[in-house]
Amino acid sequence: MNDAREAIGQYFGSKNKAWLAKGFDEFAAQSVEVNGVDWAVKETSGFRQLNDRRGLVQQKSDMGIVIEQMRISPNEDRATVLVTEQMLWLYNLNDEMEEEQRSTLHKLALRLQNGQWIVVSDVVEVETFGFGKRDPSQPLAKMDNGDAWITGEGVVVRPELLGSNRPSTLRNKSVYNRLAAVRYAELWWNSYNPNYRKFDVDCTNYTSQCLHAGGAPFVGGGTRDKGWWYRSGSEGGWSYSWAVVHSFRWFLASGSGGWHATELGDPRQLKVGDIICYDWNGDGHWQHSTIVIDFDATGMPLVNAHTVNSRRRYWDYSDSYAYSANTRYTFFHIPDMF
Repeated sequence: MNDAREAIGQYFGSKNKAWLAKGFDEFAAQSVEVNGVDWAVKETSGFRQLNDRRGLVQQKSDMGIVIEQMRISPNEDRATVLVTEQMLWLYNLNDEMEEEQRSTLHKLALRLQNGQWIVVSDVVEVETFGFGKRDPSQPLAKMDNGDAWITGEGVVVRPELLGSNRPSTLRNKSVYNRLAAVRYAELWWNSYNPNYRKFDVDCTNYTSQCLHAGGAPFVGGGTRDKGWWYRSGSEGGWSYSWAVVHSFRWFLASGSGGWHATELGDPRQLKVGDIICYDWNGDGHWQHSTIVIDFDATGMPLVNAHTVNSRRRYWDYSDSYAYSANTRYTFFHIPDMF
């Protein structure tokens, strides 16, 4: 088992060097037999291109790994390992020091070969549908009741079905406390509030929690395909719009539930506590959401997110494995008053 841990450490250590290296040749050469490593090639290349485009000067890259689970086969020649990779980058932008953090979950497969453990497969968590990436050529499966579609992340409600359940919480005006939303986003960016369920694809559950921590009131509370709400306890539940990105995006835009967000045309118009939604394939199906927690030295948003847990990440995600040339964004300004 110790040898397997050593192989895992060497694998991630080599990848960490690639983040700061001018090229990716060394890691690619060492990982040529690793199935699924194409995600690392794409993300590292995208990371360097994004840094160059932003004018960043990388100062430091720190990597740590936590082995969450290790299972050895009965013959003791194969292993399946869950590993959390924690990254910290420090960089200079316009003479200002910035930092970014991410925490990514990996499913590794290892094999004992000639007395040495080697990594043979790396399946990484990405910002859409948990592990792996949805094939856009595959249609969404429709539910029997005709009211929603099933995807890799769960139920997606059609926009026209997001009706209104105006709750009593909207009778009195309340202020959106943006700093409270940001504090919550910072507190829980790499962990999970035990008062809420943790979802396999947790990005919108997290952004919804941030909004609610800032004072955004629940809308509805009984019908899952209406409003925006979460109820804990033995009789608990949640609306689709609380936890499913596509439904969340259309709830914010609809205004049918008593409060709504304003769609903006430029990310620089956003404020802290605002929301960005992502459609990776440009096919009208929204797959990721983030919350704005700060801005870089050029005035561009930095965001926090779950699924691939990220802190102070550049808003456009062009270094993500999920990103494509067809990626679309919606920039939502949350109202100052509900």
